[in-house]
Amino acid sequence: VVRVAGETSVEREQVLLGSVSTMDGPAAATGRLSRISLGYAPAIGLTREIRRDQIILAIRAAGFSENDVRIEPPASIVIRRDGQSVPDELIRSAVEKEFLTRLASNGVEARITRLSFPPNIHVPKGELDATVNGSSVRNIFMPFSVAVEVRVNGRLVRSIPVTCEIEAYADLFTAAKDLPAGAAVTEHDLRREKTRIDRPISDYVRDPNSLRGVALTRGVWSGAALTGDSIASVAVIKPGDPIRIEAGSGRMRIIVSGEAKAAGRIGDRISVKNLQTGTVLQATVVDKGIVRIGL
Repeated sequence: VVRVAGETSVEREQVLLGSVSTMDGPAAATGRLSRISLGYAPAIGLTREIRRDQIILAIRAAGFSENDVRIEPPASIVIRRDGQSVPDELIRSAVEKEFLTRLASNGVEARITRLSFPPNIHVPKGELDATVNGSSVRNIFMPFSVAVEVRVNGRLVRSIPVTCEIEAYADLFTAAKDLPAGAAVTEHDLRREKTRIDRPISDYVRDPNSLRGVALTRGVWSGAALTGDSIASVAVIKPGDPIRIEAGSGRMRIIVSGEAKAAGRIGDRISVKNLQTGTVLQATVVDKGIVRIGL
């Protein structure tokens, strides 16, 4: 005997006869009956009607005759799909993990100032997880859209469009005064302060060593952050300049006076003359007026 209620909720995508009915009879027979499929459940929030004759056809297709089973359903039954709401915090957490965690690893303090997505998102029951792939976002400091992928028990069930705005700050070098184009830059011309950023952190000058031997390619106003595209290496040694030639290996170091035979920026190899011996050598420029050779 198969008894089906007039209205039933199911959790799984496939509707099995055993999930919408109660049965009396031998265990082997009721086990087979329970596994008979009645098709797919409706989407969450919708309903599906299954008629009595459809249930009878499914039972006969499974090899049962009219004499084997007495069916006691109503003329039709209504199936609903059980589900759960996706918490707003799960979506926010996925976005924060993708973008804010990455910024924090680079010493950037950031927060989400706006996060918009459709309300009342329902998915099937099960273990929820949400992830974001932000590789397609070119500039996270401008309003952008991204998809949050929601999975239930490891299976992708929804892709939610999200609009996001992020505000971020980092300790940067900023101009202590108006600096004209072409001016050499030193740490004395700058100050270190927390500044709002609007481009990738790698675009900003953060290492004091990168200020050695550079000049501005354009003017920088007081308070503006110094970026890599606003500076360029310049020659710190010119032909004929008196220089200090350093040579060393391990703890031993030799210093002699020399003369530059060519111009060079930090890191360039140039010809220099040892004024004590008159020998012309190849040396690497390490700073203004200083070159180094290896022994």
